[in-house]
Amino acid sequence: MGLTAVEKLLAAKAGAGTVRPGEVVVVRPDLALCDEAITAIVPILEDLGAERLALGDEIMICLDHRAPAPSITCADDHRRVRQFVAKHGIEHFFDVGRGISLQLAAEYGLAWPGSLVVGSDSHTLELGGASALGVGISRTEMAVLMATGRIWLRVPESFRVLLEGKLRRGVSSKDVALRLMGDIGEEGAIYKSIEFSGSALALVSVDERLTLCNVCTEMGAKTTFVEPDARLLEWGQHNRLGWASKCPKDDWRTLAADPDATYERSLYYRIDEVEPLVSLPHSPGRVARAAEVTAEKIDQADLGTCTGGTLADLAAAASVVRGRQVKPGVRLLVSPASQKVYSEALQAGYIQALVESGAIIQSPGCGACTGIHHGTLGRGETCISAGARNYQGRMGSPEARIFLGSPYTVAASAIAGEICDPRRFIEA
Repeated sequence: MGLTAVEKLLAAKAGAGTVRPGEVVVVRPDLALCDEAITAIVPILEDLGAERLALGDEIMICLDHRAPAPSITCADDHRRVRQFVAKHGIEHFFDVGRGISLQLAAEYGLAWPGSLVVGSDSHTLELGGASALGVGISRTEMAVLMATGRIWLRVPESFRVLLEGKLRRGVSSKDVALRLMGDIGEEGAIYKSIEFSGSALALVSVDERLTLCNVCTEMGAKTTFVEPDARLLEWGQHNRLGWASKCPKDDWRTLAADPDATYERSLYYRIDEVEPLVSLPHSPGRVARAAEVTAEKIDQADLGTCTGGTLADLAAAASVVRGRQVKPGVRLLVSPASQKVYSEALQAGYIQALVESGAIIQSPGCGACTGIHHGTLGRGETCISAGARNYQGRMGSPEARIFLGSPYTVAASAIAGEICDPRRFIEA
């Protein structure tokens, strides 16, 4: 009986010939990724009496959620994190304004095809879009991992998602992810791995693959994986990531699932049949066609976060707003996923198009999505966000309403002043 791609990777990391769903493996990850949760992890390490860390270059720390610091308390937390980084000589430290941890792990090649990444951000499984195995863990688990150098993981059952066709204009991988979300449901993939394959992926950018995998978090998935291909290799070479020394292209065939692998569930989609979709308040799983959501006036449109701040996302939004103006009374907030994305978007003219439309450009990072600052919602306000979550109170007041959509839909809604199908602003 063959193995899925995720089973192959976990077996390799555990030094086992084979593994099966339900088994527990003990592994040393290639990367332990810590976002703002490090402010809570450091005290746990102190309670454990861990004077030395068992991990070295495998540790990555990023200040991205509350960045820049919105309060004195937060500023003090950041100072303590910098002291921790200096004390332990942590090389991979990304201070305020560098960007979102997941984006940076991909950009800097700290996550590479076939690598195992565990992260304190629940959306770590986004890195499956770069053919890494990303797994979200708790703060306590992260502290113990740093202290011992090991962590146990249960081998998950797997879903296979086959994608064929080509995305239509005005439709992005976020819409595909929402379609999948609507079919699987918010609890339909708890502790499962979701493996994507199919000819459509050759036409989907790595940016959009990351988004596709990220949204699987909201279905309960433990990890995701997209088989590596020429498109990924080209992306890695463009960004000068130097994967060859860690995972030569000739080895990529070992990262693909066996033809006779066993999946708990298989789903098939022609992505050229997917339309612009939105998630209705207060659940990512309440999915509807954007064209059917009428008379929903908005106060804010949020473009950014780990599912809406990539270069591809900013390009999509710019294509909608160019030559148009944000509706009076609407705030269009833009948070690039990283400094690199910000710089490339400036060079490409995307930022100029967004600014000229009336958008507000913010520091690279998680932006308004977390509800901490950079666009907190007030009572009775309505927002459409390119983020992955719209739970009650997620972005501020519990009396606010949050819709989720693609960068196309967010930008179009900002122009219209109400949620709409973005194709009304995009030429056929």
